[in-house]
Amino acid sequence: MHISLLTLTSLFPLGLAVPPLVSLPYARYRGLALDDGTTQWLGMRYAAPPLGALRFARPAPPPKTHGVQDAKVFGNICLSQSPDDWTNEPSDRIEPGEDCLFVNVFAPSGAPRARKGKRGLPVMLFIQGGGFVSNSNANYHGRELAARGIVVVSFNYRVGPFGFLGGDEEGEGRDANAGLWDQIAVMEWVRDHVGEFGGNPKHVVLNGVSAGAASIIYHLTSPLLYDTPLFIGAILESTVPAVPLRTLEQGRPGYDCLVAATGCTNTPSPLTCLRAANASALQTRTCTFNPNLDGSLIVLPSLQSFDRGHYTKIPTILGSTTNEGTIFVPPSIATLDQAHTFFSLLIPNLPPSALAILDRLFLSRPAPTFPNAGPYWRPTANAISAIGSHCLDLHYQDAMVRDGVPTWNYHYAVRDPGDEASGLGVYHAVELHAVWGVRNADGSPPESYWGVNKGVVDVVQGLWVGFVKGLEPGGRWRGFGGGGRLRIEGNGTGMEGLGGLRVVCREVEGIVRAVEFGG
Repeated sequence: MHISLLTLTSLFPLGLAVPPLVSLPYARYRGLALDDGTTQWLGMRYAAPPLGALRFARPAPPPKTHGVQDAKVFGNICLSQSPDDWTNEPSDRIEPGEDCLFVNVFAPSGAPRARKGKRGLPVMLFIQGGGFVSNSNANYHGRELAARGIVVVSFNYRVGPFGFLGGDEEGEGRDANAGLWDQIAVMEWVRDHVGEFGGNPKHVVLNGVSAGAASIIYHLTSPLLYDTPLFIGAILESTVPAVPLRTLEQGRPGYDCLVAATGCTNTPSPLTCLRAANASALQTRTCTFNPNLDGSLIVLPSLQSFDRGHYTKIPTILGSTTNEGTIFVPPSIATLDQAHTFFSLLIPNLPPSALAILDRLFLSRPAPTFPNAGPYWRPTANAISAIGSHCLDLHYQDAMVRDGVPTWNYHYAVRDPGDEASGLGVYHAVELHAVWGVRNADGSPPESYWGVNKGVVDVVQGLWVGFVKGLEPGGRWRGFGGGGRLRIEGNGTGMEGLGGLRVVCREVEGIVRAVEFGG
């Protein structure tokens, strides 16, 4: 009987017979070599399970295990703040749980271990988004990026009350920014172990989207990380501020809210009570949590830090989509009063003068209307795009140019006919489908990414990987110091000027600062 090579490959995919085995000081992990020339290690521990006394605490080192651990399946993602979050829904891709501090690595199969003088491959360390309330970009597959000659690392970090339980009475091992410390623990894990996977621990570029990009801003501005060797470059996609950034004292209402919601108010130690509660009881629809100004990891709002030049000065890419605000604004906004109410709830103590600026620049401007949406939806969303993303990037990058730091800006403007018709437009974080590839991210990419816009994936991956390798994207993309940015489109990519955005950003400067610090 003659069996074709193709038949054998379908029965026993190439590389599966001898999965790669990696030995770390605390565990041995067996990964999976894929038939596309890449190898994956999934669901490896980078810290101890954050349970019991470690709930709300900084991450602890992972426990030592005996025998070989299977690293072929993603681990749990971290529990969301709300029980209604989409990440709690049944899925083949994700499984939520409190024991969630897992890391994944994707590398070219032929990559030699980076030791005994070998430098290893450049590393891209991805920090997912989710508004600090969920792990919204978990378990993306890094094979397409790894196939371009880099090592890709992704991971989960704690969010909501598990990661950002504020309050001015920390004590008992609690940390109000435990979720950010999870991220730092992964950076240290990469420094210590990525060489075993073929990566260069001295050439790590952070890549974050949405709240992941905001996290990078916190790490850049943290005095605890100034000039550390943990990363040498950063890519920030669809950057947003934490809304709002609170002091520990200002975070006390969230803590008190959770204590009351769990029945822990009249107990000898509310914190001990919270640590003993069922994890699902801590998921809340009414209490809010965000990164906190704790005086050590985060000492100033990020805009102030950049104003003063107090940040780690490394090459960066920052950028945003055309319509960042559409997914953050209720489509039902039908009147000017409703738009004003939306902004007043978003930014407490917003003065009438600020509303007048928003009226003049956005709300009074003619805008298209869309099915099942009020006439003030898109104008309100346009304002959010500017104050919550576009102008934020410009502020950071103006400081970098002032300080002589190499930086590049992009405008992601890949239009999909269906999304344009619905009014979503080029929505927040849609560039993820181009960065990772249309088969490797959650949800379905815009339909046109399989057709007319298919080529944008190769363009974006080439630019991103070029930056990871050489700390500059190359091609026609000129640095931000020239005052322009790269406009990424499906039918052509090239430089564009900032146009009227500069004027708008000057006028909304005070509002941008108020968004970050809660008014």
